Amino acid sequence: LEWRDFPLQTMAFSTPGKNRPSMKELVKQLRNRAKDSFFDDPVDEKSAPDYYSIADQDSGSSQRYTRWGTPVVCWAQMMKSADEGYYDEGQGIARVEADFNMIIYNSIIYNQELHPVHKSAMKLYRSCSKVFDEWRRKVEFLCRCCGRDELDGNPIYICDYCCRGVHNSCLPSPREEAQGYNPLREDFAWFCADECRSEFERLERRFTIRDTGLSRSYKMANQVVVASGDDEEEGAARGQDDRMPGVVFEPETPEQRAYAKKFDDAVMVFWFATTTP
Repeated sequence: LEWRDFPLQTMAFSTPGKNRPSMKELVKQLRNRAKDSFFDDPVDEKSAPDYYSIADQDSGSSQRYTRWGTPVVCWAQMMKSADEGYYDEGQGIARVEADFNMIIYNSIIYNQELHPVHKSAMKLYRSCSKVFDEWRRKVEFLCRCCGRDELDGNPIYICDYCCRGVHNSCLPSPREEAQGYNPLREDFAWFCADECRSEFERLERRFTIRDTGLSRSYKMANQVVVASGDDEEEGAARGQDDRMPGVVFEPETPEQRAYAKKFDDAVMVFWFATTTP
């Protein structure tokens, strides 16, 4: 299942008409950010025999898939899609970003963290994030449902999987602002549909990324408390005294990791799990 297969209400576009910048220029700008040629062409099957899905070898389709079920994407393929006008339809930036992200995802799934391809993919992702932000402003990125912009304090949310933008209020059922954690952006994730969240989390579990630099946090009852690093306060938590009954542990869920990440400037933050109802 690909991001482009998900059902979508489509009545909104980015800036229309002849004044709209070509998405081919965006693809070129992204490609120019790459410092090497790792992603220029499809992965060589002889060099990586376990990279491709066996199931699609006899399908006759020109689109190949990885063994973990994602489409194989490279710069050559993206330039071909741009030449054919695929990215100039609808929310073209979303299509470009989703394909770009697939290059990154496949790279950090197949290659270990210290591998040159993995390192290059991570650097490229960080380098290109600002490019997408700039282009969304340039082409007036509009809600895919109502066709309007962010006026009147109604922000357009970008789905972390399909990359399409929508007012939360335009969805049949508005979604929570924090729906898990995106380890690439090191921030809360947001998804426009359950299908998008499910597919992203399936891939995210395969990412070879360590959680580095995460603070510790604790939660007591329904209240999150940020510790100052005071020895007595830490001892109270770990000693499970009357003030802080429970167990201290490292952040485990995506929501916990995203919350803890917000307190990088704190001396110490705990996640506190209560043992009492």
